[in-house]
Formats: sequence, structure tokens, C-alpha cells
Amino acid sequence: MEYTDPAKPIKPCAGMISIPTTAGTGSEMSNALVVTDEASSRKMTVLADPAVSEYAILDPDLTLTLPADMTIACGLDAFGHAAEGYLSRLSSPVTDAVCEKVMFLLYNYLPRAVRDGSDREARERVMVAANLAGWMLNNTGTIVGHSIAHVLGSQYHIVHGDAVAYALPSVMEFVGPVRANKVREIGQILGAAYPQGAPEEQTTVIACRSFKDFRDRMLGMRLFESYGLSREELLTNAQAVAQEKFAGNTPRTVDLEAADSLLRTFGGR
Repeated sequence: MEYTDPAKPIKPCAGMISIPTTAGTGSEMSNALVVTDEASSRKMTVLADPAVSEYAILDPDLTLTLPADMTIACGLDAFGHAAEGYLSRLSSPVTDAVCEKVMFLLYNYLPRAVRDGSDREARERVMVAANLAGWMLNNTGTIVGHSIAHVLGSQYHIVHGDAVAYALPSVMEFVGPVRANKVREIGQILGAAYPQGAPEEQTTVIACRSFKDFRDRMLGMRLFESYGLSREELLTNAQAVAQEKFAGNTPRTVDLEAADSLLRTFGGR
């Protein structure tokens, strides 16, 4: 927990080699570490450039036996890194290009890895996507979708990738008024077809539906209802979401009202 105090310096970790055994967080390329404060049940983020790996070894053979549910959750976490980074106020034309490629790879190869875990090509492509998405965390951060996932995950033990995917459609809709073109692009990567001349409000709705189709039909991820949480209980976390570190990267202000609205539609189908 001492590492969560930004006033305390972190010494460089020379010669660190990371070998991931899942394809989700991209921590082998990221400067972010997350620890849970057991006393408060809060997830605490450490941003530590001195702890970035010098080398990362991506071996898809290490992920061939990853169960389908974990494959889905990890892959959707990586998709969330890319989508939220794409929408982040810290994004740039260069990070946009990388995030677009990550989303493309996951849309095309994650369903294959879920259907057949021994599909080595699919596992490799998904692993590369997760790796690149982890790299983007250092450049764009994430936005309020990860704030929701951090708060609810620590409180109710929702699988992180599940929480990110439950949050993303509402987050896309929330930032639509200021990032309509980018939300539209995410939908296009996900196979959305837009009517000619459709207004921005409509393209945002279609893009959100396209992600839900990818998440729920193509991947078959776990339904939010299976966690047995009431909407009233979720809404008690609005203040914590608004105050979470990464909410500040969102291109719209995440105040208490906005956090409450996002939690009201969290996990909706």
C-alpha cells in the first residue's frame, strides 16, 4: 500500500521481464498497478514508470487452456482499454491508430478464441491486441468505464473485464455528444451499418447496440443479472465513481449526476 502514496518515490526495477499468461490487462507493457485496500475495499491505482518491463515475452501457448469465461472477460477488458483510450481526452492521432487496430483485432479474433481455445492464431492475435492496449494505458489512460469497474469490482467482486464491458455502452452514449465521430468509428469496427445522413444521436445508439451484440451474442459473456446485485445497491456508489482517478480523463465532466446516470444503465442489454 505504500506505493499508492505519490509522495514516496519508486526505484527503477532493472531487468524486469514480463510473461503474461492471460490476454487482457496488458500489464506487461503498462505502467499501472492496481492493489486493493482490504480495509476500505477500494482499488488503489499506482502509476509507476520505473516499474515498466524492459522486455515482454508473448507466448500464446500459455493461453491455450484459458477457460472461455476468462477468455471473454480478459478480451473485453483489453477492448475497454482501447475504446476508452480512444475516447479519452488524452488521446492523440497516433494513439487513435493503435486503439483502432486493437479493437479490430479483438472483434475479428476474440470470438474465435472463445469458440476454440486451441486456435493458436486467434490466441496470438488476441494476445498482441491486449499487449498493445496495455501500452496505450501509458499514453491515454482510461476513462469513467474503468472508474466504474474499479469501484464496483472491489465492492462486489465483479470480474474486472465483465464490469468494464457492462459499463462501456453507457460510457459511449455519455461521451457521444462530444466524441460522436469516434463513437461512430467504434461502431464501424464492430460491423455497424449506419443509414445515410443519420444524425449523431442515431449513430451513437447504433454503435452502442453493436458493442452489445459483440459482447452478448458473438461472445456470449456472463449476464449482469447473474451477480444478483440490485440497482439500488449500485447507485450507492455514484460518489465514489465520480471521485475515482480515471474519471478525470473522460471528455465530459463526471459529476455525481453523471455517475448516477451511468450506474442506472450499467449492465443493461
